[in-house]
Amino acid sequence: MDNHCVEHIAHFSLTVSLAIATLLGIAQFAHAQQTITLQFDSLPSAQGWTYFQGGSIPETSVFSVTGTSLIQNTIGTGFAIGISPNYAMFNVVEGAQPFVLKVRARVIATEGTDTGGFFFDVRTATPNQEYAMLFTTSSVSDPLGNSVAIDTTVFHDYVLMATPGSNYNLYIDGTLSLSGPFSATGGALNAIQLGDGNSLYANAQAEVTQFVFTTGVLQLTCDPTTGPAQVGTPYTADCTASGGTPPYSWSISSGTLPPGINPPTGSANTATITGTPTQPGSYSYTVQVTDSSAPTPQTAQQVYTGNCTRSLYVSQMAIFLNHGLYVLFVRLKNNGTEEATNVTVTVAQINTTLPLAPLPHPISNIPAGSETYYLLAFPSSAGISGQAAKIVTGGSYNIIGINPLQRFGHLKTLTLP
Repeated sequence: MDNHCVEHIAHFSLTVSLAIATLLGIAQFAHAQQTITLQFDSLPSAQGWTYFQGGSIPETSVFSVTGTSLIQNTIGTGFAIGISPNYAMFNVVEGAQPFVLKVRARVIATEGTDTGGFFFDVRTATPNQEYAMLFTTSSVSDPLGNSVAIDTTVFHDYVLMATPGSNYNLYIDGTLSLSGPFSATGGALNAIQLGDGNSLYANAQAEVTQFVFTTGVLQLTCDPTTGPAQVGTPYTADCTASGGTPPYSWSISSGTLPPGINPPTGSANTATITGTPTQPGSYSYTVQVTDSSAPTPQTAQQVYTGNCTRSLYVSQMAIFLNHGLYVLFVRLKNNGTEEATNVTVTVAQINTTLPLAPLPHPISNIPAGSETYYLLAFPSSAGISGQAAKIVTGGSYNIIGINPLQRFGHLKTLTLP
């Protein structure tokens, strides 16, 4: 296929099959493949969570359950050091294990001047690391102040994932919305938290309808997150698996690699995808890693979609009327790593009812990194002044224009004088 070059988008998807262990009463230290799910038929304190408030605020005055949700309302409780009613479950986070926190929530109202009147938190003790989502009604931020604007007064699905010691990714409704480093000042706890996280500057009314924390989850990271883009240009992607249960196996679980690109090869927790695209065209493929969890293995996937193209660059272009002739000047540069062969350029009119159809102008070959130019003259015709003409290249070459030219894949337009 001779599709024009588009942005390559790597969609990350994660499929996890877990042996679920529900932790109630006194929580024990989390190992691989454990999941903590908050139920909404009783308060968290009845499910092994510890209620904190630092003063004399009864739990039932600020938290309630409906059977399908947990309601927080700390508005009006005041601002004082340590007065931030929230829940914590201890000894459920391990510093070496990847985690995924999935929540569905909304913030109904806030008071105060800061974030964190409603928050979710994941902390490790050794070393001291904190990953958190801090809410206002119009944003979600991390402990370091990085934020994304979003209307949180409506329900959204939030997925916070990280391997302790590395950067986190926050997905909102399936879209990667925020990423960054952990905070090292969050308090040395192997714990997860939820509730009011700002005693001095913020309170909130909020609702939670899903809370699932999984540690030891299998995760896949590939660099780069874009697929091959240019025919003849060598490509390499390095993939790393973390979490789950070794050993791992690697595969392309769906789709087809571009011709010239090889399936993932490697051992242990790393694999490499290498090759040199040999043909232009669109592609879609899924890289998958599978662990050895029993009885059901975990899988993690990364999906690549995009186009491989050959590349020509319009470095200069002009069209003018001279003594009854339209004169077109075009300079083309081959930006690729292979020779562009059998290139032709045709000037044709977008409005095909008007008489403008000169024969293709051969350029022949353009070596990699080289430029060529040409002049093409053709008669003017009554009634076509002000119409848009286009140049079209033969073969599967992506034409990239310079400003102020508009980009239309394999064609460029200019208005006839």
